[in-house]
Amino acid sequence: MEVRRLRLYPSQRVLHTRSIRDAEINSRSRIPDGRGSVCLFALFRGGVEHADLVIVGENSPGIDLHAVVNELGELHRAGLVRQWGVNNWSPASIRAAHDFAEADGVPGPVMAQLVNNIARRSAVEGPEFGKVFGELGVTLQSSDVFEGGRLLGKSRTGAEPFDDVQRRIADDVEGIRKAAESVGATPAQLCLAFTLTHPANTTTLFGATSVEQLGQNLAAVDLLDRVGAADLRALVDPFWADRDLADG
Repeated sequence: MEVRRLRLYPSQRVLHTRSIRDAEINSRSRIPDGRGSVCLFALFRGGVEHADLVIVGENSPGIDLHAVVNELGELHRAGLVRQWGVNNWSPASIRAAHDFAEADGVPGPVMAQLVNNIARRSAVEGPEFGKVFGELGVTLQSSDVFEGGRLLGKSRTGAEPFDDVQRRIADDVEGIRKAAESVGATPAQLCLAFTLTHPANTTTLFGATSVEQLGQNLAAVDLLDRVGAADLRALVDPFWADRDLADG
């Protein structure tokens, strides 16, 4: 689990705990006296009293979703967690968690962290997740927006493409570069700006190794304002590599 705090003015700081696995919640974070050991450890390490947002890790087979929802409800009542979301859960699991929370009168998931990039997006743009966003009010946190660097012509691991989508990306790298150049942008800015066109997107995850790179990436907002969502989506449409895959 990671705790990240933005070094901003106090009123702008947001604490985000990431990847609390379901097994940890069920087996190790029982709430003696209103405290969850896993969450308390994260808060202690971050030097804060509560988490604004907790992201629960990937849902494993056999996990009791009802118990997970109730434990998070206890963390909320204890003042340790304000809101929570999920990482790569299926639409059915998100809906089940929402229904359990609604029935028990505790907070349900408010955000889903999902892979969303110009090449791999069939799931988040499909009808099932569309219902999750539209009917449940869950928002999207776009992740893996560079597909591990492959959309930029790089790879974090240097490994060969592991599926048809990544093989397609390898063929499209030059086209992506030219598309970005045509609107006066970098490939990274183009990839980031694309995620902002999804109507449910409220957060886009990316890394930066310098203040300069951070500034360059943030210019994706200006790119979207300048080009417009419709034209930007049309520009990257040829690079939608998983277009024919089933909705998640």
